[in-house]
Amino acid sequence: MVIGSMDEITSLFDEADPFKSWWPAIAAAVVGIIIAVRAIMSGQRCPNDNQIRDQIVIVTGANTGIGFEIAKALAGRGGHVILACRNMEAAEKAAAIIKRELSCQVLKDTQKAAATNDGTKDPPSSSSSSVNNDTGATNGNGNDADTDGGNMFFVEARYLDLRSFDNVQRFARKIMAEFERIDILINNAGIIFDPVKTNTTDGFEQHLQVNYMAPFLLSHLLLPHLKKSPNGRIINVSAHSHVSAKMDFDDPLNVGTWATKFHARDAFSHSKLAVLLATRWMAKELKDTSITVNCCTPGLVRGTSHLRSSPLMSAFCVRVMTYPWMWMFMKNPSQGAQSAIRLATDPKLKHVTGEYFNDCEIAVSSPLGQDKELAKKLYQQTMRILKIATKLEIDKGEEKENEIRIASAEESKAATAATSATPTPPPPSSSSASSTSADTSNIQQRW
Repeated sequence: MVIGSMDEITSLFDEADPFKSWWPAIAAAVVGIIIAVRAIMSGQRCPNDNQIRDQIVIVTGANTGIGFEIAKALAGRGGHVILACRNMEAAEKAAAIIKRELSCQVLKDTQKAAATNDGTKDPPSSSSSSVNNDTGATNGNGNDADTDGGNMFFVEARYLDLRSFDNVQRFARKIMAEFERIDILINNAGIIFDPVKTNTTDGFEQHLQVNYMAPFLLSHLLLPHLKKSPNGRIINVSAHSHVSAKMDFDDPLNVGTWATKFHARDAFSHSKLAVLLATRWMAKELKDTSITVNCCTPGLVRGTSHLRSSPLMSAFCVRVMTYPWMWMFMKNPSQGAQSAIRLATDPKLKHVTGEYFNDCEIAVSSPLGQDKELAKKLYQQTMRILKIATKLEIDKGEEKENEIRIASAEESKAATAATSATPTPPPPSSSSASSTSADTSNIQQRW
């Protein structure tokens, strides 16, 4: 009976005519469309695999999502990566995961190469054991072996809370004391969809400070060390939503008396437009240095912690209905990280600055994102407010009032040493400082 049944089934397949029905063609077309949409929405991969061996890289918000993927990719290319995060427990766990995964990848590649050389698929166990000791993927307890794995991949976690300007200053001070230079700074950390207007300890709305003002301050504080790199790179992460943002020319930061009413979506969009504009103007200020400043959008990304406060995650039924569409039309974190990875590693971008990138290519931003006068006004207001909020001492020059630089204590000491041979000047004051620096404008940080 079984043989007869099999014969019947075989005969059915032999006599079947797929052209008698349109359903196979329709199913094939649907599958093809889905694959095509996924390929398009996934975006372009980073077009290079360049190494950045021994370069010092800081990635903010790198304990999860896009930041985690950026840090992992750059550590795999030889960079000394610092995960600057507020949640230290998650950051240390992320650092261990990155080192373990990269070490395991090296182990697999080594075993594969050994198998190819020996003409076998499975290398001897002794060889495997030897490779494992060299890579230091795990210790006897199955945990990350910091001693061996750390020698291969340099990934460490540091505490940084962008909700506090004071903490940003302390972070910058520690980094500059421990490292002789900074090669790459990636301002990735941010918040989105904070439903209630909450001010930071410095008195600013959270989206504005965390997404824009604190990264802006950090970038300027680290400028002295970025200048010591042959090609210092500042990479700011913006977002597609900057297109819908509005910004008042007379109050770009939206902190004045006539500030618009708070809405989480508008606050996020506004902060990302500010990131884009400040990137363009800061690049202009640093055009005569070795530092490049660019920004990028990761695109629409799923699988990040930002979606926890999204309206799409408000109810179980909504999540069930939206997940298939999110899978089709949104990138995963690794795909969203590709533009930042290219900006950090591609030598072809050594002299590209002040640009907005999408899918690893220079893209056109919104009209407001290209407004030079608005960018200048935003930059000036930000510097003025940071002076008040962080107790910075501003020395304005007469010829180039807009060329503002935040100097570290190291630069201040160097300037003092350079002038020690001259007669002792009177105690510093705003008027004397202005007269001695008529060509530039300096903001000197009191550490």
